Amino acid sequence: MTDTLPIVDRLRGIYRIPITDGLGPVGGSEEPDNPNEFVRRFPSTPIQEQAADAIEMLVEALEVHACSCSSLCECPCSLRMARDALEKVRAMK
Repeated sequence: MTDTLPIVDRLRGIYRIPITDGLGPVGGSEEPDNPNEFVRRFPSTPIQEQAADAIEMLVEALEVHACSCSSLCECPCSLRMARDALEKVRAMK
């Protein structure tokens, strides 16, 4: 998986808050890759870590399945469902 999904970050206790007040960053814990984003980190429980790992594994499996099927003729229903599920997971905020 290329980047972390927002829901996986939150399960791991990482909250990213965009800086939209017009003043910009004030120093502290801005994200190095995105200085207009404030990052807060909170402790997470083992069950949250397990859920985050499970989501990442499922998303990876969906990505592999979506990439391995080159056309809708091969498995139209399951491919469409995999792509829809992948988009829903990616859209989770």
